[in-house]
Amino acid sequence: MRVIVYIGPLSLFLAFVVSFFSLLQIKAATDLGEASNTLISVEYENYRSQHPLGSCASNGQNARVLISGFGLFDGVDYNGSGTVIKSMMDTQFWPQDSQFLSQFPQTSATPGKLTSKDNGAFAVMRTLKIEEKSYDVCFVLLEVRWDLAAAILNYEIQKMKPNLILMTGRSGAKVEIEGEATNITTTLLDFNFDGEPLNTPPHKNIPNSKWIVDNYPTSKTIKLNWDIEKVAQAITPLVKQLGFDTVSNTFAQPGNDYICNNVSFYTAISVLQPDIYAAGDKIKLSHLTGSPTPQFGFLHIPAFDIQQPNLEAATPLVFGFAQVFAKIISTLLK
Repeated sequence: MRVIVYIGPLSLFLAFVVSFFSLLQIKAATDLGEASNTLISVEYENYRSQHPLGSCASNGQNARVLISGFGLFDGVDYNGSGTVIKSMMDTQFWPQDSQFLSQFPQTSATPGKLTSKDNGAFAVMRTLKIEEKSYDVCFVLLEVRWDLAAAILNYEIQKMKPNLILMTGRSGAKVEIEGEATNITTTLLDFNFDGEPLNTPPHKNIPNSKWIVDNYPTSKTIKLNWDIEKVAQAITPLVKQLGFDTVSNTFAQPGNDYICNNVSFYTAISVLQPDIYAAGDKIKLSHLTGSPTPQFGFLHIPAFDIQQPNLEAATPLVFGFAQVFAKIISTLLK
């Protein structure tokens, strides 16, 4: 007996709807291996349990800013980006009311170090006055960990709902204003709170996947929506005074495939797409909704921690880049 199945317009429409919404639900994520996926998800839950309301929640009327940097890694005594972040948490280093280049910190820079009790990140909320305008700023210091850093950042962004998300890291010899993030990973190790490489299972969090999200090819790029030319125009004079050049990377750079890019891509896709997942499918990241859509971008600062390993001697550079971060805030949120 022959059975003829009629597929009418309604059936085709329903099939299209199911297919469309299945594409919207981006579930597969960076695969760190089953043991590491589980470990990262447990550490993330530990952070959430420690901070059930988040560390960056803000109910004030000021414009809200979240700035992130990274802790120790790769044998350095301090990480430039994390050190600027940690130093700006200190009221003696960075007063509440700051005037550009008119004050020098009353104390040395604070190295951007975390402890095991931080569970992957340490954050401090402050109200700062920059060029006569007040901002609620949350400084977030992250461990250099695949997917964990991105998940914690997503959690704090969801709690704070910032107007501006400024992610920072360190690179080579220049300041690089990043305009895109790429759906790609590399096979480099990550590092614990103390800057020690995690190279033994289950802590060996080297991605097994070349992609961050497998619904897209590894060539997929996402625009970081901040105005990179406006930022470049504002900060280039300050950066030049510190002895460095500034580069605007309109397009994704081939070498930017480590955890800086991992954090950038997850943040960008969380703003632009519905719920996605990290650490395999073990961590659900929230869709970052809000009106208006927050500005977000990534700034690489030079690896001055290599050029000047003595942190006390590097304090003027740390203070200088704190000025750069503040200038970005005032430029984009006037």
